[in-house]
Amino acid sequence: MKKVMNKIKINIYFWTVLFVLVSIIVQFVLYLFDIRFRLVVIFVILIGTFLGFALGILQQIFSSFDKKMILLKSVGALILWGILFVLFMPFISTRSLISYGYEYITSLDNLKYVALVYEEEYEDIDYYSYYGPLFMGTEVKVHGNFKENDRNPFIDTEHLQDIEYFYYDKGKVTLIKDVQLIRDDEGNIVDYNISTNDFKDTDFFDKSENYLLPEEEEVLYEVSFGDTIIRFGRVDYVLGQNMLVNVLRSPDHGKNFYDVSSSTIQVSNEARFVFLNENLGFALSDGRVLLNSDRGMYVTCDGGETFDEAHFNYQQEGVSYLTVDGLPYLDDGVLKVKALAYYLDKDKDAYQNKELIFVSNDQGLTWSLES
Repeated sequence: MKKVMNKIKINIYFWTVLFVLVSIIVQFVLYLFDIRFRLVVIFVILIGTFLGFALGILQQIFSSFDKKMILLKSVGALILWGILFVLFMPFISTRSLISYGYEYITSLDNLKYVALVYEEEYEDIDYYSYYGPLFMGTEVKVHGNFKENDRNPFIDTEHLQDIEYFYYDKGKVTLIKDVQLIRDDEGNIVDYNISTNDFKDTDFFDKSENYLLPEEEEVLYEVSFGDTIIRFGRVDYVLGQNMLVNVLRSPDHGKNFYDVSSSTIQVSNEARFVFLNENLGFALSDGRVLLNSDRGMYVTCDGGETFDEAHFNYQQEGVSYLTVDGLPYLDDGVLKVKALAYYLDKDKDAYQNKELIFVSNDQGLTWSLES
């Protein structure tokens, strides 16, 4: 027992693995309360974990001559580091990692926030709840639009004129505050003009509470029908391999966008999307449609407000799914989609594929083979 404890005390590999597991558990628990680590802490965890595994592997090499064990632990270290990175992805955006700029502790309306400033994107700044030096909120509470500002407003305030703040509650704008700065002849700020808008004035579906800034979501697909623009947007990642998406619509050619989806749908990161008109749209998750569970293709007949899973009427021994080639399309007014069925040809003792064309007479809810 003493020998085991002595090994644990000096085993860098063991303590790094323990550190990884504790970090993952702590992050999941925090996320349940809408709290996450500050980005600096996440960087320290990721870099510290990578260095710990590297030092642990070197320690194993110099303390053991068992090549198989060294190789096994090295591969295990890389897998664990990869798991840690993937598990952290739902809590931080790719944009935050790639274009990470600066975090500032600031106050608005006597409340503390963590302001996230991205490099060379000084017009748009997001404010998150402040929970001390190590933690911050997961949701944007306030979005600041600094209107054609090309300098960091937390460092250079000389060129600031107008600021527009959008206050959020669970991702929806509840208040807009416009602040105009009044300066004297020397350029010093001497007063403010503040106007507010509770954002209730709109007649679009009577859903003004669903207003979203376009930059709050990554646009995955966009199409125009006259003055109407429809978008599929990514709301969040799900364990790194999937994502939650919804539909945004603009009735005024992109001036304002509205979230029209009653709930998000989950698709893979490789999903494809199409709207054939203002009401009929499809989301194909990963190109495969499971025949026994109607999973793989979502269809909306009401412009993205609700989604249903499409059903394919097809049966053949050994075929459990179809590979959809492309997306649904209209052919002389008939809704069609191309697919491939892979099956085992017992006569040739080899797998074959069969090209199929399906048609739908109920706006994509059910599909049958073309006659």
